[in-house]
Amino acid sequence: MWERRLFGISRAEFPAAEPGATWLTASPEIAAPRWDDLGCPYYAALALSDSEVEPDLRGAIVRFDALGADGATRRTRQKMKDLGYRAVPTGVRPATREHPLGLTRREDEVLKLLCEGLTNDEIATKLVVSTRTVDHHVSAVLTKLAVSSRGAAAAEARRRGLVPAVT
Repeated sequence: MWERRLFGISRAEFPAAEPGATWLTASPEIAAPRWDDLGCPYYAALALSDSEVEPDLRGAIVRFDALGADGATRRTRQKMKDLGYRAVPTGVRPATREHPLGLTRREDEVLKLLCEGLTNDEIATKLVVSTRTVDHHVSAVLTKLAVSSRGAAAAEARRRGLVPAVT
């Protein structure tokens, strides 16, 4: 497999054991789950990165990001650009990665204002954005906190110490 990756040897020129054989002879979306079954997530992502299909490449980026494989992520992003894909994922910013819940800076601001009891309209006015933008941020916050209501989000944020407790 590495000879093919490095030197461009045709998939049919040499034999390989499973799941490498699938990687060499079939599509990456078939090979990736086989690598996953063996507990080899890096090779699964690598198989997807061999594709030229946008969903496979996006899947590879997500997997490489989760593994912290920054070099492989950069190479896959560059490949997407070289193939002419316009909407290449940029990845998570360091500040978002450092947040305990993975909230962006703006989502964190919205959470704090939500905890103050402000409505989406009031949050929009305070942050000088549209109410629709606030709706999206609130939805993202609820998803990341794994709750279904604003009150539950505020309670979870207080429980985790992300905002001061109500006195």
